[in-house]
Amino acid sequence: MNAPARPPVPEVTAQFRLGEWAEATLPGGVVGWAVRRAAVPLVELRLAWPLPAAAAEQRAALAVLDESVLGGTTKRDRAELAGAVQRLGGYLSVEVGRDRAVLRAGSLAEELPALLALVGEVLHDAQYPEGVVAGDRRRVAEEILLARSQPRVLAGEALDRRLHPRHPYGQGLPSPSAVRRVRAEGLRALHRTVFGHPGARLVLVGDWPPAEALARVEEALGPWFAEAATQPTLALPEPLGAPPAGPLALVRRAGAVQSTIRIGGPAPRRADASWPATVLANLAFGGLFSSRLVENLRERRGYTYSPHSGIEHRLAGSRFLVALDVATEVTAPALVEVAYELGRAAALGFDADEVADARRYALGSLLLATATGGGLAGSLIGQALDGLPADYLERHSAALQAVEPDAVRAAARRLLAPAGQRTVVLGDPQVAEELSALGPLAVADR
Repeated sequence: MNAPARPPVPEVTAQFRLGEWAEATLPGGVVGWAVRRAAVPLVELRLAWPLPAAAAEQRAALAVLDESVLGGTTKRDRAELAGAVQRLGGYLSVEVGRDRAVLRAGSLAEELPALLALVGEVLHDAQYPEGVVAGDRRRVAEEILLARSQPRVLAGEALDRRLHPRHPYGQGLPSPSAVRRVRAEGLRALHRTVFGHPGARLVLVGDWPPAEALARVEEALGPWFAEAATQPTLALPEPLGAPPAGPLALVRRAGAVQSTIRIGGPAPRRADASWPATVLANLAFGGLFSSRLVENLRERRGYTYSPHSGIEHRLAGSRFLVALDVATEVTAPALVEVAYELGRAAALGFDADEVADARRYALGSLLLATATGGGLAGSLIGQALDGLPADYLERHSAALQAVEPDAVRAAARRLLAPAGQRTVVLGDPQVAEELSALGPLAVADR
């Protein structure tokens, strides 16, 4: 009996439109974009700085800076600062990540001048009080200890070391002892290095005329940008090279009932001409619930609940990642199936229905992700740091519509070829014998 015909996949025809927007070069060379979204009387601000290639002690200080930067200014303590933001109907947060620091803020549209004044106060006058820093570094040290007990964190660090052994991206979390050595005076000096970096980018989305919004930003934050630009800054990480060749790596975790598998390799940048086709290749392979990876390892084999793949963009380069967790006894069989799906996709590509599914999801998720002011601001600040133009999402949306199956096949060959991937397994040592049957194996402790 013939299987029922697959119903046609409806195409997404709506295109992303940025709408009314303006660009300005602010003091200190900071590039600012403002986009008008008048449907809701809110404003969303994103201000981001690239982070330098930090040594171990600096990474520990950055982890505490992430907590303490909103710990108080010359005018307000931590609670008073939080209360001032709340009275604007808004929020203010700072996240210091691996290679960027991002300030996120939002409020009622009419309160934009007051919100900018508070942001300027934090940039100019953050004090890092001794008592605040002491409490924050203790909490950060405890959080690192907890994180280092999580299999996903340990496997991620092992893959980072495997892919980037001589690059700052290959460094793991700072040690709790290094965090405990952080002092307030060091954070005050680091504040200017981080929040004064000349590569800063700013995005504002909301119910304001774009040119007027940027003028308000310049009035409130221009003095800080101009002053900070005169300060010395550290070098950014060098571009990523090809990951070194080497055997499958097993990181021992005695007694583990699951193996945590991480696979990674290089990926093209968003500015690359092949990027739209690469998006569809990744989705068809492992980025959708209906993808080949999920269909094989979850639906057909029952090896894992939610295998997935994705592409991560960092300032120094992009990378492709596959993540899955499987029972210890099926570790080797699961790796065989992943390698099979990688090789099949790289050699044969995807059929028209798979490409249509991926295209529909990519376009739909882009429209959903940018439907709110906060979502649009987050998307724009990421592309700004990557050096992409403000209208990039419009171009990308149109390019996704136009991608041909042959281009997706070529992108899959470049992205998914097994020879370009490096694999790390965090699991019980008992899996070593079966893994060694798959090829050379390097075994290490955590």
